[in-house]
Amino acid sequence: MRRMRRLCVAGTAFLLLLLPLSARQMQPSPSSFHIAIIDGEGALNNIEGRVAREPIVQVEDKNHKRVPGAYVEFASPNAPGAPGAEFANGANTLTARTNAAGQAVAHGLRNNGVPGRFDLRVVVKYEGQTIGTAVIHQINVCGKVARVSRSGLEHNPPGNQDFQPFAPGVAAVAVGPEMLVNGSSIPSNANLANGANLESLGSPVRIFLGKQCQFLMAPHSAASIQNGALLLEKGAVRSEPFGQCSVSSHGFKVLGDQETAQGAIRVANGRLEVGSVAGSVRVLDAKGVLKDVVNPCTASAFAIATALTLTSASGLLYGALAASLAGLGFAVDSNSQKPTSP
Repeated sequence: MRRMRRLCVAGTAFLLLLLPLSARQMQPSPSSFHIAIIDGEGALNNIEGRVAREPIVQVEDKNHKRVPGAYVEFASPNAPGAPGAEFANGANTLTARTNAAGQAVAHGLRNNGVPGRFDLRVVVKYEGQTIGTAVIHQINVCGKVARVSRSGLEHNPPGNQDFQPFAPGVAAVAVGPEMLVNGSSIPSNANLANGANLESLGSPVRIFLGKQCQFLMAPHSAASIQNGALLLEKGAVRSEPFGQCSVSSHGFKVLGDQETAQGAIRVANGRLEVGSVAGSVRVLDAKGVLKDVVNPCTASAFAIATALTLTSASGLLYGALAASLAGLGFAVDSNSQKPTSP
């Protein structure tokens, strides 16, 4: 009888020892999940009105199925006088739960009115265990820079942002859901050679250029790759950062004073608008003469000259005639190319 009791006690103790192990074995492994930033990465938050882009995080399992019911904690830095953000209740943390689509939104996020870069820390828990972490990078900018950066440059589209070496003959790589390359529709990634023409459609396009430079091109913008550099023809681009690259547009050249500088460049209403997102940005004219140094939290505008394109002997003759007419007090309509009385 005593032996039976000893056996029962031993068996019970053995089962108790197994329970924690079984529980651990049933817990989800962090490697079985994927944490994706759907929105909010690289956002430019306008400090006027304390605007901030609300981040969206998506949780998937190892089979790429959405995971509802996971807890996502967003945390912002709150050091006095430093750039950051806060939530609707004034706290620097917010916990949200993923919905049926596996997504959680940091509702009520507002920037703290201090310009500069900051990081939002993300911790994801599921069934009581931490299954992943992430960092969302955002920048608070002044109103002038935010206005230059509108039209799709105020946030980064989701996607792979890792720089990869180029294959021989490739000057740049474009990444986006839809774009035109040399007039042909491309559904996703595209390798660009020198001379390639690129046009974004309804979504932003990220451009990886030589020397580890990145640019974000706004929707409905057009650019080309010329001698390993980016030539903006219409619309807007943002450097992420400049690296050792530059942006040329309508006779101007825009580059950063430091490789980490970021700038927003936009062609609108006959002007070239340049804003500094981070670091100082230089603007040169066609002769390489420094026109302005745009410091952080400022923006400048430059008039775009409308010159005639003379491509033939008749064009040269017309140019000489136009100059003569101008000397006699007549104006020349550059669209119709006919003299008009002042």
